[in-house]
Amino acid sequence: MINLSIKKFIKYLIITLCVLIFLSVFFSFVRQFYLDNLAINNLNELFNTNVEANIPTFFTVCLILINSVILLVVAKNDVKTKSFYWYFWSALFFFLAIDELAQIHEKASILIVQDKAFSAILPQGWVSLWFIFVVIVSIISIKFLLSLPKNTRNQIIVAGLIYITGALIFEVIGGHYDNNKLYHKICTTIEEFLEMGGMIIFISAFLNYLCDLSIDIKIKLIDL
Repeated sequence: MINLSIKKFIKYLIITLCVLIFLSVFFSFVRQFYLDNLAINNLNELFNTNVEANIPTFFTVCLILINSVILLVVAKNDVKTKSFYWYFWSALFFFLAIDELAQIHEKASILIVQDKAFSAILPQGWVSLWFIFVVIVSIISIKFLLSLPKNTRNQIIVAGLIYITGALIFEVIGGHYDNNKLYHKICTTIEEFLEMGGMIIFISAFLNYLCDLSIDIKIKLIDL
């Protein structure tokens, strides 16, 4: 049996997050002085949090998928609640991972902007859609969320607020600074930091809940 320390695992995820944010800022800064340097440009593309299909994107997708898998394990083993909400949340995180990888929201935003009727109804493009989506999911989940243990519930709420602040609020703020590279970079960096940070807190909440279930699995979770 493999012992997995939840605190150490979360610690490594946080360290990885901080390293990726540092490298994104560092290479973006260095690139300003070496615009014609192919190696610097490639490294900037590889670690830039404002670029898709690179290492930060891969890390984000992994974080979301980890949440989805943990929730699926909880759903199959939580005999106390036996709630379909665990499956619902697992599917929700899986969809978020697919969206992050395939950029579904970006493509939807383009279609909305191109359609005058939709553009009039949803002036912020995909942000408006995601806001409606968040409200609907919150309404559906609120009763079950409040029934969870206090520590788990609070962690989930904090993680959700942090993630939404990055994914929606700083996305909108960053959009207002498209013509200012410095401010736009600051906003996108904070946005990605909050999104990944929120996902790590989700992982902590779900792993600790899974640990409290004391189920017999091949990987033993220990709170050290």
